[in-house]
Amino acid sequence: MNEELVEIGYTQKPHGVSGEIKIFVEDDFIDDLDYLEVLFLNIKGNNLPYFLEKLRGATWNIIKFDDIDSREKANKISHSTVYVRKSDLQRTEEEIVEEFVQELFYDHCTGYEIIDAHDGSLGLIQEVLEYPQQELAIVMINNQEVLLPLNEVTVQKLDDDNKKIFVEMPEGIIEL
Repeated sequence: MNEELVEIGYTQKPHGVSGEIKIFVEDDFIDDLDYLEVLFLNIKGNNLPYFLEKLRGATWNIIKFDDIDSREKANKISHSTVYVRKSDLQRTEEEIVEEFVQELFYDHCTGYEIIDAHDGSLGLIQEVLEYPQQELAIVMINNQEVLLPLNEVTVQKLDDDNKKIFVEMPEGIIEL
């Protein structure tokens, strides 16, 4: 088997006595657990396949594998790195990274035209300010600096090729 594997998380400690085990999975891969049939665990340097029997918990944080039917067996696979075949993922790592960058980082958008769904073209972004929770675009509207939030709620589409950001700003935030 020479398929490329992608690290998605790790097993934690056994849960209960029937072979269930707690698992940590990176947020980007939680949705993939819904349809995966096999995970690969790194056991003593070897990536071994383990077939999923059941997932449960608020965020699929408890897992049951076929043939792991006791706390002792679950303990043997605890604290192991978890991988999946890249071909089994809904989205590639590159798509996840690209989506993350487009959703969260707009600092490269200085000079982009910002277009609101209701008000049309608002002008060019003069500067992007970075804050812990979001980024704010400085746009000159009617000779006044206006700060507009750039986040996953307001940005509908980022068109890097044409240097445009399509947004839908909350009502009242733009006073033209």
